[in-house]
Amino acid sequence: RYQPPASGCGRQWLERFAMRVVNHPVRVLVPMLTVTLLCAVGLRNLESLIDPLEFLPGNDRVLKDTLQVKENLTSPTSIEVMVDFSGENSSFATRLKRVQQLEVQFNEHPNVCHTLSLADFFPEELSEQNLSPSRLAASAGNSASSSLLADGYRLWRISVRLQDDSPRVLRKTMDDLKASTQQPGIIFTGLGPLLEEAQGDIFDGFWSSFMSAFLLISVVMILALRSPVAGVVAMIPNLTPIMLVFGILGWSGIRIDIGIMMTASIALGLAVDGTFHFLFSYQSCIRTTRCRYRAVRRALLHTGGPIISSAIISGTGLLALGLSPFRPTMKFGVLMFVLLMTALIGDLILLPALLAVGTRRRRISLPPNVRAIVPYRSSRAA
Repeated sequence: RYQPPASGCGRQWLERFAMRVVNHPVRVLVPMLTVTLLCAVGLRNLESLIDPLEFLPGNDRVLKDTLQVKENLTSPTSIEVMVDFSGENSSFATRLKRVQQLEVQFNEHPNVCHTLSLADFFPEELSEQNLSPSRLAASAGNSASSSLLADGYRLWRISVRLQDDSPRVLRKTMDDLKASTQQPGIIFTGLGPLLEEAQGDIFDGFWSSFMSAFLLISVVMILALRSPVAGVVAMIPNLTPIMLVFGILGWSGIRIDIGIMMTASIALGLAVDGTFHFLFSYQSCIRTTRCRYRAVRRALLHTGGPIISSAIISGTGLLALGLSPFRPTMKFGVLMFVLLMTALIGDLILLPALLAVGTRRRRISLPPNVRAIVPYRSSRAA
């Protein structure tokens, strides 16, 4: 079996690693690709999350007070329902009863904690009587009427507090409430719908930015390598850190926030740097040796050390962001470090193994008269 030449440069571990990869590429590829594909299945479980409380340090007083209110009083997340009585010539009491009926419908939903509107300051049974709207509103208090009533009693506000404000449950609650009140003049707004829409935008932005970076880098890779097949094959290892890390996030139920969403495209761009170095070294070696087996080994020996050093230096620098009290920045730094370390699997294991599949070391044939004077070398000689 072919063994690397003895080296006195302290690279024996890299030589042994290179020989294991080029001698057994299938044994390396099968488990690695299996694990990668299993993790990639978790990508379908990814969800986005925007929680304003995540922007605060763990010991912040606002965060502590908000969590205390959530545990002991009510949920800070709400859906605001605006009832518009434009074009209706109904009395104040009639509008009051209609708002009360809507509150009853909303409270029947299992995810609704409670509701609040101007109608809560009046008795449930209010007879039609000749009272002016201003007098009725004044009986509820000026502060309540100003926040729950507007534009001459035309716009009424119902605040719906939720028990579970997770993205999936919030979206389902919104759909259920809209389906139960299919009437004109009812508009759903507030913090809940705003966060739900922002979460959708973050998720769409995550995939769109990653796909844009992937397509652009693929085009550059194809042009640089002057081969569509080589460019496509070269992009497979660059997807490995994304599939592994984000697949594990999906399986673990960790949601994508504003700090995590930027890491995929950035990590892809950084991982491509090592791929370029390896492939250009591989092309140079194959032009010299005319043997893919030796070219893969020499390229791995030539670029393995610099690729590892570059990943460690860049990852350690980004890991310093993990000390930030701003949670999105902290998550960004930690995840970038993990992605850069995982990218080494693609650059130094998957890519060399892919190039080494189907190769075999070709021994150099010498003329008989030359072979006779060549001294015998041990099996460790190159």
